[in-house]
This record gives sequence, structure tokens and C-alpha cells, in this order.
Amino acid sequence: MNRADIMMREGRYPNQKEPRPLGLEGAGKVVKLGKNAENALEVGDSVMCLFPGGGHVEFKNVNFKHVLKVPKGMSMETAGGTMEVWLTAFQLLHKVASLKEGDTIFVHAAASGVGTSLIQLAKLQNAKVIASASSNKKLEFVKNLGADLTGGTQSFI
Repeated sequence: MNRADIMMREGRYPNQKEPRPLGLEGAGKVVKLGKNAENALEVGDSVMCLFPGGGHVEFKNVNFKHVLKVPKGMSMETAGGTMEVWLTAFQLLHKVASLKEGDTIFVHAAASGVGTSLIQLAKLQNAKVIASASSNKKLEFVKNLGADLTGGTQSFI
């Protein structure tokens, strides 16, 4: 479960009008293909997926555009908890901010799922990362991920 699932369970997810089944992401094996997915995937492929909800089930129909093959060496457990935070981070860096090599970014709450993903993706772009977190333990953690400058949440205010 990720933070969004917890917020849904509590009825606090943005724009949530009624209880939704939990499970915004998951991983599994392709057991059947629709006609539109035949060129992208094969039965038996290990995949990770995004769902609009209801992903905590044994079988799930999924739009093939919301599916990626699990990279070699990645466990299914890791794949099952990857899509939501990593795609959010990727979109923030490349669709919203248009991060370029040499840019500097500030990551607030850097030890969160999206924060840790942002740091690693930004470093792949050779960007400088300034990161905040709420404890020394978290600051050490994000520094080990590659943050160039760290400080407690109050340090940057």
C-alpha cells in the first residue's frame, strides 16, 4: 500500500467522492491479451501496472497503456510498488519542470517515495539536488541517494 491508498481508506484522497477499492498499482503476469495489446505484450510477461483503484485482486483487466514490463533483476514486490511514485516523479521532472542537465532542483520531504525517486532521476540528469527532510536520519538517507545539499525542513525557511 502506498500513501494514496491510505488516504483513500481514510476518505481523504483528492477529488474522492465515495469509497474506492484500494490498489493504485501492482505487478503480475499477463494471462490474456486484448486485441490492442497484442503487439506490446505477450502472455507470460511480468508486468507492473497503474490502476484507477481496485488493484488489490488476483486478476485485473488493465489498459495496456498503463503497463510496463518488469525490468530484469527487479523483484515482483518492488515492481508492485514502483509505478505510482516513479511515474509521478518522472512527470514532475520531465513534463512539468522540463529538467535539463545541470539544473538545480529543490525536493521538499525528500525521504518520501516521490522525493527519493525525484533525487535519483534528477541525478541521472546530472542535476544538482537540494533536499529537505524532517529528521537527521532522513537527511542522511537522502544524502546517500545523491542529494548535494540537505537541511531540515526549517533550514530553508
